[in-house]
Amino acid sequence: MIREYLDIFLYFFIFTTIFFGILLIILFFKLSSLQKKFNNSIIGRHISETEILKKDLKDAQKEIQKINLTIDFVLNSLKSKVGTPVIKRYNPFGDTGGNQSFSLALLDEKGDGVIITSLFSREISKVFGKEIVAKNSSAQLSPEEVEILSGFLKK
Repeated sequence: MIREYLDIFLYFFIFTTIFFGILLIILFFKLSSLQKKFNNSIIGRHISETEILKKDLKDAQKEIQKINLTIDFVLNSLKSKVGTPVIKRYNPFGDTGGNQSFSLALLDEKGDGVIITSLFSREISKVFGKEIVAKNSSAQLSPEEVEILSGFLKK
């Protein structure tokens, strides 16, 4: 499941990178076209072409502002996405075998998210979820949960 979230995040990141790359290429060609028109008007073209150039330049500036707003929106959206998960496997019960229990931290850049803990023994398996807000939890955290939370915050 975590792998699916990471894959979705990776595909989203690749898509946005390609999208903005294409936009930059389009703007480059528009700017190149405007520069050619400007150079032709300086050489001795009619004044009306200069007015057209000014209008085209203003339109290009508006497009650039729109793209900058879109980029800011995407960057702010990425801040609220889950970062790299941190997991710790351990054996909370000394008499049973293996590190089959785990704690998993899924937090965003602001330190909001959840810690999921699964405790496994021969008799029973329990799963706990603890909400994390601003890098703190209202519920008491186990030593393993504190360890992965501090590991997440060091990144």
